[in-house]
Amino acid sequence: MIKPTSTTTAALLLASTNVVNADLPVHCIRPQVLGHWKFHLGKRSPHRTTCGHATPDIDSRQPDVHNFLKDSDVQETVAVELQDPNSAIVNGKDGSKWSMIYDEGITVSSDELEFFSFSHFQKPGKPQVHGKKMFRSFCGQSEIGWFRDVKTNEFGCYRAEKADQNEKGVAFYHLSLLEEENKTTGAVSLAAKQKRSFLATGSSERVKSAEVASTALVSSTSLQFLEKIDHAKEVSNINKAQSGWTAAVYSDAFMHEKMGQLQKRARRKPISAMSMGNSAQGSAARERLPPSFKKSKHKATKAVSVAVAKDSKNTKTEDAHDNADDLPKKFAWDDVDGENYLEPILDQADCGSCYAVSSVHMLSARYRVHKKDPSLEGFSINFPLYCSDLNQGCQGGYPSLVSMWSSHVGLIPKSCAGDYFTSDTATCKQTLTEHVSKAEFKSCVEQAEKDKKVAQVAKWSYIGGYYGACSVGKMMADLYKYGPLAVALEPAMDFMYYRSGVYKSSPVKTAQPWVKVDHAVLLIGWGEDDATKTPYWTIQNSWGTSWGENGNIRIVRGENESGVEFQAVAAYLQDGKAAPVLDYAKGVLKEEL
Repeated sequence: MIKPTSTTTAALLLASTNVVNADLPVHCIRPQVLGHWKFHLGKRSPHRTTCGHATPDIDSRQPDVHNFLKDSDVQETVAVELQDPNSAIVNGKDGSKWSMIYDEGITVSSDELEFFSFSHFQKPGKPQVHGKKMFRSFCGQSEIGWFRDVKTNEFGCYRAEKADQNEKGVAFYHLSLLEEENKTTGAVSLAAKQKRSFLATGSSERVKSAEVASTALVSSTSLQFLEKIDHAKEVSNINKAQSGWTAAVYSDAFMHEKMGQLQKRARRKPISAMSMGNSAQGSAARERLPPSFKKSKHKATKAVSVAVAKDSKNTKTEDAHDNADDLPKKFAWDDVDGENYLEPILDQADCGSCYAVSSVHMLSARYRVHKKDPSLEGFSINFPLYCSDLNQGCQGGYPSLVSMWSSHVGLIPKSCAGDYFTSDTATCKQTLTEHVSKAEFKSCVEQAEKDKKVAQVAKWSYIGGYYGACSVGKMMADLYKYGPLAVALEPAMDFMYYRSGVYKSSPVKTAQPWVKVDHAVLLIGWGEDDATKTPYWTIQNSWGTSWGENGNIRIVRGENESGVEFQAVAAYLQDGKAAPVLDYAKGVLKEEL
């Protein structure tokens, strides 16, 4: 058992039956990455490469940091200071910006260079605590990342580390129950798919590997139990408990698939946010279960969510309506003067692709708005889903990284990479050689450029300028002018039963540097309920048209319901070229197209 040192403080995290995108097993938040860094840059190239990452990216196949980019290969070292909340000093020059990408990495932008890298992590080799494995996040180091020279549009690979060697070496331990098997049933429990996170505090006396001070024992609900729920009873209880929205019973097949998606994607993220700091303030957490769940002997364990870091910015939505005064009371991009700018609602099926679906549907709609042509063909989901080195395919990812990758490589019509399909094992090479042929792909992309159907993200951003700075007013203003937004939320269990009305379940406080989310969706508009006068968002989900209001859901606006107003992503598009797409594909295939 790992014992605490006198210089570390540990805290319990909130346990919930909710689960999160299975992406990378790393958890770093803003207070942990602030400070002075050294970015070690490799050679530049006119071609954007994968920098040794798989396509899609795989957590167990990260390129070796020091072997991939040896000291002798470093062409330049850039000094970077990350300041709270989003200012950066690059090589002594003010005016640069930076942001967390959820809890996985950082992006920095200056007038000369753009950077992105994941935070460094180590997966466990053998059990370390009570027979359980632990992974470690090194928030003062990076994995191999990507940089772009803004002036020359050249790309390269880099690695980063904090200038202070003590800060560089601090490890934040996370208890992993990935492979825990239920000995009674032989089933892998939902608890086995969740992580417990224990983060060391900041201290001048920190040792190289900060140790865990205590262990949280978390009870959870297995998928096997969830499958035995009396859904009709749950729906009845939900409908009796409130009047703003209506729940409904869906088919067993639907519930099994969606619960299975959530369980499969519950592997890597901590249960709740926690930051370092010597003076933490506790905040009581909520249970996120339907009413009768809370009366069950399987009731979720309550715990404590640790306070946010000192000087963390509060993005209260009630203070942020400054940009919405002149906007209509009701608006949605599925009906603008009789025109629909949206892609048809898709069922993501058995794949954790909600981030790709919502992002590509956002980009398709925004390009139509940009071109003033709602009839334009939508962009391919398969291409970024299986070919991006920034996300993890059907294992999960983030809308921000889809937009970032599309600024490097580009967007192609969906006909060029075939119909949407799902696979946990598909690679980019298989997608471009088996799902379609190399010749078909090349010919289609080249013709699409001639037809002005290839696009590129010219700029992307979290609404508000950085992760966690979102506001209702800015979301509405950007959506109204440029098109739908990709947003993420943490739905309670009752979210699955939604049929109609204005959904309200679990508002999330915004005064924290990180908010756990589970699911990405497309924000297409807003309105006010005729009967209750409740302001709402209109959201397009990716669970097919049989769910909700023909595939959509209305969620209460202005309360950060389920975290929906914390990290909206916007992208701004321009016409693209075939060359970056084909160059990237050629590099992945390692052969001529």
